[in-house]
Formats: sequence, C-alpha cells, structure tokens
Amino acid sequence: MSELLIAKIARRAACPDTRIDMEVSRIKSVPVLGKADAEASEQALGFSVPELLKLVYQRVRNGGFGPGYGLMGLLPTRTGESPVLAAERRRWE
Repeated sequence: MSELLIAKIARRAACPDTRIDMEVSRIKSVPVLGKADAEASEQALGFSVPELLKLVYQRVRNGGFGPGYGLMGLLPTRTGESPVLAAERRRWE
C-alpha cells in the first residue's frame, strides 16, 4: 500500500504542472533526504516524523511538492533552499 502511494506521489511531484497546487514562479528541483539526514532532522525537531512521511522525504524529495505551496523540507540540502521544518521549529518556541 505505501509503495503504491509513494509511487503516485513521486509521479505527481515529478511533473511541474502537478507538483504543487499554487502558482509559484520559481520551483527548485529538491533532492531526496538521506536516511542519516532524516534521523538528524528528527533530533533537530525534537519528535519523530510519521514513517510514511519520512519515506516520502527519502524516496520522492525533501519538500517542494504537495498541497498549497508544497511541503517544507526536513533539513536544508543546499544553500538558498526554501524554509525547512528544523529551522522553523526554532521560531515556534
């Protein structure tokens, strides 16, 4: 079940016309998140990410796709990338 869902998400995320729901003029190609980075992000966040969501970040890409303007990444993967949850969490405290 989760493999089929991840494959469908990956197809949608790969197409610029369906990657996000909102119109955004600049969408960067965001790489997947490595397993070690996913674990580091959970430490930075202070809580565990649901397993299915973690698989999406690891197999599809680290944010930049999905509903609205797209999901935030868990950790930055390069300079200038869109906001990431690990950094935003600090603002919530």
